[in-house]
Amino acid sequence: MNMAADPYLQVFEIDMHNSANERNYGHLINEGLENELEAKISRYLRDNITFVCFPVDEESQRLRLEEGIIATLNRHPSFGPSSNWLGLNSPLSEISSSGLWNRQGLQGQPLSDEELELVKWLARFGNDSYRNNTGRRTRVQRAEDSVRVAVEATGSQGKTADDVRQYIEKLLQEAKMIGEYYIDLVSGDIHKQMGMKNRMPQICRIMYEKMMPGDEVLHTTPSGKSSTIKIRYYLRNR
Repeated sequence: MNMAADPYLQVFEIDMHNSANERNYGHLINEGLENELEAKISRYLRDNITFVCFPVDEESQRLRLEEGIIATLNRHPSFGPSSNWLGLNSPLSEISSSGLWNRQGLQGQPLSDEELELVKWLARFGNDSYRNNTGRRTRVQRAEDSVRVAVEATGSQGKTADDVRQYIEKLLQEAKMIGEYYIDLVSGDIHKQMGMKNRMPQICRIMYEKMMPGDEVLHTTPSGKSSTIKIRYYLRNR
């Protein structure tokens, strides 16, 4: 309506959930026009937008995750409206500047790392799988431990770059075999598990080499060669 300079916008923007506003301005509502507008919006959403729905049992948790997702997107420096986003025509600055069709929650508390992992898991597997996730994580840890023990048995001398590549690949394949969607690896853990000394730059370089399109660097440093480099490797296409 703002794009078309429709004068009904002034009525549409009134919060009719407020009883005083409903009493004072309710007679201005054009139900036919609003129904037509809602149908047009619904058609646009069906034709142009995809959604992911996931279950959250507790209302308090649903509200918290909703607030956290909105705030996380609003605060992330890479998030913003595209040049052709319809919201740029909104008369509300909170919407036109944020890239979100929201006014509430923009300045809320962003998701914690744990909450973000919960959202990712629920979106892919749902609540039941999340509740049973302890067993899956235990199996991943056992797989990692078995690889570490095998490597430690060979001793720390004479390890080559190929040894590092094979070790990382074995971790990836072990996780994939037990049904994991991804695995997070940390450079310092690999360095320690392989019993290496002063080889962190090599470990980090090979970790980066092993990345495929879609994999994520969850943590890095200015040098990119520290013990805290953390990379998420997705396993579906490996």
